[in-house]
Amino acid sequence: MLLFWILASLAILVALLLLVPPLMRGGAGLDVSGDANVALYRERLAELDLERDRGEVEADRYTVLREDLERGLLADAGKRDAAHAVARPPACGMAVAVAVVVPVCSLAFYLWLGSPHGLDMRPPPRDAAAGAGPAPPVEAMVASLAAKLAGDPDDADGWLLLARSQVALERFDDALVGFERAHALLGDEPALLTDWAEAEAGSAGNRFPASVLDRLDRALELDPDHEKALWLGGFAAAQNGRTGTAVARWERLLAHQPPGSREESVVTELLARVRSAGDTTPAARSGAAGPTEPGGARIVVEVSLAPDLAIELDAGEPVFVFARPPSGAGPPVAVARTVVGALPATIALDESNAMIPSRSLASVERVLVAARVARSGTANRTSGDVEGVAGPVAVADTAPVGVVISRIVP
Repeated sequence: MLLFWILASLAILVALLLLVPPLMRGGAGLDVSGDANVALYRERLAELDLERDRGEVEADRYTVLREDLERGLLADAGKRDAAHAVARPPACGMAVAVAVVVPVCSLAFYLWLGSPHGLDMRPPPRDAAAGAGPAPPVEAMVASLAAKLAGDPDDADGWLLLARSQVALERFDDALVGFERAHALLGDEPALLTDWAEAEAGSAGNRFPASVLDRLDRALELDPDHEKALWLGGFAAAQNGRTGTAVARWERLLAHQPPGSREESVVTELLARVRSAGDTTPAARSGAAGPTEPGGARIVVEVSLAPDLAIELDAGEPVFVFARPPSGAGPPVAVARTVVGALPATIALDESNAMIPSRSLASVERVLVAARVARSGTANRTSGDVEGVAGPVAVADTAPVGVVISRIVP
């Protein structure tokens, strides 16, 4: 825009330089009629002299005619000088008027007929480009969708969208209701069954009960290559003592990953760990789920209760320990569960605590680490829960992270 105004100012200056100087000079140099009259007088005088020499005009007559010519010339010269004297002041005024009026009128006409905003090459604000104000919060959109479904309970896609949105907000118990309604309308679909199992595991603190295992088994019957079902199905099988099934599912999942990708390395690491656990732990050899050796991305969390906590907690109340990106968007990248009676406790969060492959500890560099006593018994954050937060901390940092549970959720 600055360049435009510079060029416009130069154009106005050039126009003024062409108009103002001649006006400042007034009539000087512009009146050619005066010079023509002088030439005519000289020509007439030369003719008069020629007539005298020929004897066509007597001497007395010649003198009278010459005096008449001289008087006429003097009179004409006086008129021109008077005209110049009268015309000069208006010419100066006109020059000043032009110097002021031309720029003012030019700017006024541009602002009236032009488009000054078109000169701004910066992109418009995001909200202006979208033609709307700021986007409403996710919670408001979810509430609006829930209200819509109350009047249209047969909208299967709406129930599915609502349930998945509530999973993203960690409202797992509410999500289970939505998945149940969607399943009643749509029946067994691999994606629906897998997302439903994810919500059930989230509600149970990232644990996979038998009902979840059955749902994932059914999803893989319908689509043996469903990647999310293979991923969650491996965890569910390992937690329920089916190590061979976990290995088979993750091997099938590994075959679908691009060579050299992060997903390939994560699945390879999980396979190595579950095979090692199956070969070396008595629990795994007897068919029970055994612990896996730590490896890959890992955070050690030391969880404790504040000594001056204002409320009394029951020993059996669940405690959820989780890590999530500092932005807070989406579900946690790792979740573990313990109980109040086990505190203080040291808990390791690693890639096996992830819920989906793309959101494991290996997919982020820094996380917030939190622990929450879920007094309602579910993983949903509700009023009256007690929590503590630490970080952000680097995933690569091997030092333990201390989290003190001290704040009551309002």
